Formats: sequence, C-alpha cells, structure tokens
Amino acid sequence: MPTVITFFLNRTILFATMLAFGLIFSSAHARELLPLPELERSDIDEHIKVNIPGHPIKLPLNRLDGAVFMGSNGESIIFSKSKHFTVGMLGPQDWQNQDITINEIPQAIFTQNYQSIPSHAVRQQVEAISINTFRKDHDFIGKMSLGGGTTAFVAYSPERSSIMITSEDKPHIYTDIVVYGFSWNEIQNLILNGVETE
Repeated sequence: MPTVITFFLNRTILFATMLAFGLIFSSAHARELLPLPELERSDIDEHIKVNIPGHPIKLPLNRLDGAVFMGSNGESIIFSKSKHFTVGMLGPQDWQNQDITINEIPQAIFTQNYQSIPSHAVRQQVEAISINTFRKDHDFIGKMSLGGGTTAFVAYSPERSSIMITSEDKPHIYTDIVVYGFSWNEIQNLILNGVETE
C-alpha cells in the first residue's frame, strides 16, 4: 500500500521523466474550473485528528470502522486495498525554498496557467504535476470554499481523486490529499467536512 513518502517519490520520478521528454503543457491551455457549491459543514463529535500542519483534519470516529492509520511524513488512512487516502503538507522545502507564494501553486496546477510563477524551475515542476494530476476519466475538476478563507481544489473520479487545500492566511503551505475509491459524498463528509480552517 503506497505511503505518502512513496507517493511523492514516485511523483518526483515521473516529473523527471516527463521533463526529460518535454511533455509539458503550455499556459495557453488554461482551464476554467467548475465552481462547486460551498461545503455545508456538519458537527463532528468523537473524532481522530490528522495533525497535518496548516490544515488539521478531524475524521469522525463513526466512519472509521476497520481503518488503519500509517504515519510517514503525513498520514495514510487505509480502509482496504482499493479504498484509502493520503494527506501531506507541502512547504518551501518542497519547492527548492524559492521566493514564491506557495499557496498559489494549486491554482496554477488546476487551471494549468503558470504565468504567475516567476521561477522557471518551479514553473517546470508545476507543469509536470499537472500532467500527473489530471486523468481523462475525471468526473469534474473544480474548486469549492471550505469557509474561513480556505479553498479546496478538486479533481474527482471514483477511482482516484486529487485535492489541494489552500488558505489565504497561510501563504507558505498547502495541503495535498490523494483519494482512492471514495465517492464524492464520502470525500465531502469524511475528509473535507473535518478540515480545520482557523
């Protein structure tokens, strides 16, 4: 079962391969994101907290039957071989400590508009992430407000979904979530509903 570390390692290897062959999107292919309705939050009583810096997530205990938690520079929450998700935070150390506004990177990745990124090296890496993030079978690619100045960028499919979370008051980080085998309702109720925005 992939952990956060192996996920990022595999992603890095893929980036290098893609860059070597010049498989990079142009900012001319900028995408309009589907505006998703703001998340309607419900109260969470008993829970387990995934303490990711920046965006901790409260997971409701009554939805975690059989789940296994594995921690390695983030968290992997495993329900079965085909149903699991990983959560990790990305900060300056993940972007070569460049002088960039890191919470703008998810917007660039999801819209495939890279003109706001001044660093050529970071721009190449962001373009490569776009290649690895989006699948032809995504049901939708959009963004939604979680409240409190926090936004979730979502590329959803029942097999594999990518979610990146940013906050206006946290310019130096964003949270990266990769979800396997969850319905959109499950993602909203189990994961996004518990994202702390203050």
